[in-house]
Amino acid sequence: MARRVFISYRSEDKSSADRACAALESQNIPCWIAPRDIGIGQEWAAAIVSGLDACSHFVLILSSNSQNAKQISREAELADARGLPIITLRIEDVKPPPGLVYFLGNLQWLDAFGNNFDTAVGRLAEVVTKSGDNPAPAPPIRQQSPELSRPPERTRMPSYIYAIAAALIVVIGLAVWFSTRTPHPGPSPSSDPAKEASTFGISYLQTRDSGDLERAYAMLGPDLRAKWNRQTFNSDVGALQAKGRPSNYALSGACTVREHGAYTCDYHLSYPDGHSADERLVIANHDGAWAIAKDRMP
Repeated sequence: MARRVFISYRSEDKSSADRACAALESQNIPCWIAPRDIGIGQEWAAAIVSGLDACSHFVLILSSNSQNAKQISREAELADARGLPIITLRIEDVKPPPGLVYFLGNLQWLDAFGNNFDTAVGRLAEVVTKSGDNPAPAPPIRQQSPELSRPPERTRMPSYIYAIAAALIVVIGLAVWFSTRTPHPGPSPSSDPAKEASTFGISYLQTRDSGDLERAYAMLGPDLRAKWNRQTFNSDVGALQAKGRPSNYALSGACTVREHGAYTCDYHLSYPDGHSADERLVIANHDGAWAIAKDRMP
């Protein structure tokens, strides 16, 4: 297997992840990083699995943004199931969230905050370069090294437990992926389609503003995804989240019916600090399922 590094990170830490990627590739260590290495039209979940299969090391960018990071937790699970060495690059002095503690408990940590970023990435390059083509986890560095620390050892379980866990992870991952790819069902003859459309719109806004960008992006219709790629979507939502998260979502009046069974719905968003904003969504029915056809962010 080639010495290729899979870089896992939260969208808020993209600049640090890109910096680490550039530093490694400048030393002829190829990296796999999203969204750069996800092909046009390729499904996100399938691309992640394919990327992990092509890599020999897993590097996780850890910061305060990693709290409640379901996506990188799933990626760490898949990397652990494949036996990839997991190296944590801490860009802030934080502890891993509960969902990552199990996978990061006895693995290498590189402290890249303060003025240590270049030193830590250089050390990372050494670890990857010195490991073999079918690497085992690199040997621990002495605890007093200023850029590297190791949390307490955790007990390793029998190998068959990992095989069972890997199978469960695949099943759960597929179930989660299908659930995120399936928008709210379309109207039945006896339902109120305008009410269903407005409810789906609020569900989308809440999902988007919660930071679950993978699921929110899956709720967009195909025409909107063709115009609004994943990277731009993440960037636009990140800028919106900087203003704070709404505490309440309310429909402003009734949704207006458009051509082909689509609806225009206006929403009033209230924030904890007292300010508010209005947002308009166009919600359409594609092949019997609701999807966002237009999102004009405030």
